[in-house]
Amino acid sequence: MPCKHPRLRVQIYDHDMFSLDGFACETVINLEQLFREALLSQDEVRRPKKHFRLSSSNHLGESRGEIDLQINLMPVSLAEKNPVGNARDKPNEDPFLPDPIRKRSGMFDSPIFRYLKMLFCLGIFVGLGVLGVTVMLSG
Repeated sequence: MPCKHPRLRVQIYDHDMFSLDGFACETVINLEQLFREALLSQDEVRRPKKHFRLSSSNHLGESRGEIDLQINLMPVSLAEKNPVGNARDKPNEDPFLPDPIRKRSGMFDSPIFRYLKMLFCLGIFVGLGVLGVTVMLSG
């Protein structure tokens, strides 16, 4: 085993457009049993997809969500025979990772901002109209 108590820490961050991305939540998964099985079998060990509870030290005792993960572990000899890419780099197989569909999210994409932008444009239009009428009446 690579260490006494193998664990996988999964951390989730929120994406901010105008400031640093912030830590949102995490889970720590104990991999000890998975490593033992892989060492004994010298073959790939697959775990079915499972829900893991996410938590945060900023919100003690409060669930911050869940994440679905499937974990596979294999000996180095098998991994070298079946290489995979980093993230979506080639070869992107086992499993294939499609490009994510990301919604633009940020302050300028919110419905409130669109409403304020519409009011601002309307204000400019009305202001220019009033200015034009004033200039015409005074001249």
